[in-house]
Amino acid sequence: MEQLTELFMPEGPFFSRMMNTLDKLKKKIALEETETNKLKQLGKKFLASALWSLDKPDVRTLLSDLERHKNLVSLAITVDTARLQVEMHAIMCELNGTMANVKSGVDKILNHITDDERRNIANWLSEEDFTDHQNLLEQRLTGTGAWILEESSFVSWKNGTSESRTLWCYGDPGVGKSLVAAIIFDHLRTMGYPAVSIFSRYLSSNASTPYAFLRALLCQLVKISKQVPNVISEAYNCDIHPSPDSLPDLLAQTASSHAKPVYIILDALDECSIGVDFIHAIHDLGTQFRLLITSRPVFQDEMEKYPSIKIRASDSDIRIAVDRTLRKLEAVMG
Repeated sequence: MEQLTELFMPEGPFFSRMMNTLDKLKKKIALEETETNKLKQLGKKFLASALWSLDKPDVRTLLSDLERHKNLVSLAITVDTARLQVEMHAIMCELNGTMANVKSGVDKILNHITDDERRNIANWLSEEDFTDHQNLLEQRLTGTGAWILEESSFVSWKNGTSESRTLWCYGDPGVGKSLVAAIIFDHLRTMGYPAVSIFSRYLSSNASTPYAFLRALLCQLVKISKQVPNVISEAYNCDIHPSPDSLPDLLAQTASSHAKPVYIILDALDECSIGVDFIHAIHDLGTQFRLLITSRPVFQDEMEKYPSIKIRASDSDIRIAVDRTLRKLEAVMG
C-alpha cells in the first residue's frame, strides 16, 4: 500500500493537515459544549441555540476539509489496490512460467515408456524375485492379521502423520511377521499406493547384498511407473547396468513420477546380511519414500529411533485358528 503509506507518514503534509483539522474540530466541539452548558445552567437555552447557529459555518468548513481528506484516502486505497492486482498478476505469470520450466525439466529427466519397454527394462535391472507374497497370503486364514491395519502407529505411518518415515515391526519366531508384511503390502497395493517389497525368505544365496536389494527395488518401481529416468533407458539400450553409487539417486528420480509416496516393505531383516546401515540409508533417500521393516527383536538398539509395533498372535487370530481346527476335527470325526 504505497500511496496509503505515503499519505500517513507522520511528518508528511497530508497527515499534518488532517490532524490539524481534526484538532480544530475537537476544540470547537469542546468549546461549544462548555458554553452551552453554562447557558443552560442560566436557563438561557435560546441563547445557546443561537450561539451554536452563529458558529455553524466554521464547523461546516472543518467537516468539508475532513470530507476531502477522506476522499483522498479512498482514492489512495483504489490506486494501491489496482497496483497490487497488477503485481499479483505479474507474480502469477512468473509462477506459471516457472512451473512450465519445471515440467520441461522433469520431462527431460523422465521418459514415457510402453508396457513392453517397462517390462524389459525391469527384467534387465534384476532377475531376482523378492515379491512372492501371494504364497504367504494363500496360507493365511481368512481374517487373521487384519489387526495390523488398524494399529495407530501403522495408520499414522501410512498417512504420513507419523514422526518418522520408517516403521519397525518386530516379533518372536513363528508369530507371523512375514504374513503381516504380506498383508500390509497387499493392502497398500489394493489402496492404490505405489509399493515395492523384498521378502528375504525368497532370496538366493548371492542376492543378499545392498546392491542386489537396490536393484530389486528399482526393478519393481520401474514396473509400476509410467515414466522412468532417461538415464535408465539409455543404460538399458547400451546394456550397461547402473553402478551401486547411482542406484539411490535413480530410485529417487523414478519415485518422483508418482504423486504419492513410494512404500518399501522389507521382510525379515534379521535373515539377510545387508545390515541396519542399509536401512538408515533407505530412510535417508528422501520424503517420497516410506519404509516398513519386519524382523526378530535383535535390532533393539539400532532401531529404537524409529516407531515400532510388536507382532503378536492377537485374540481374534487365535479364535479364528481354533474355530478352523475344530471344524476340521468335526469333518474328520464325521
